[in-house]
Amino acid sequence: MRSGTSVGPRPKSERVNIRVTEANKERLQELLALSQSHTMTEVVTKALALYEVLLKSSAKGKRIVLKARDGSEETIVIVS
Repeated sequence: MRSGTSVGPRPKSERVNIRVTEANKERLQELLALSQSHTMTEVVTKALALYEVLLKSSAKGKRIVLKARDGSEETIVIVS
């Protein structure tokens, strides 16, 4: 068994086909490499989880701030 996999039945899944531009396909491939994910499905699943957190946090009035090592900050504005 691979590290990080849970024991028990797999969640029910459904196949979804999406059409993306060549540029977005390249972005997915870049994220696949950057995230060390095994599949594009894994990349999309992680992206959806992050997007959900961002939208819910923004809806609660929270700010998303990226802080660099040098202390500089950049606030991310979420457009829903």
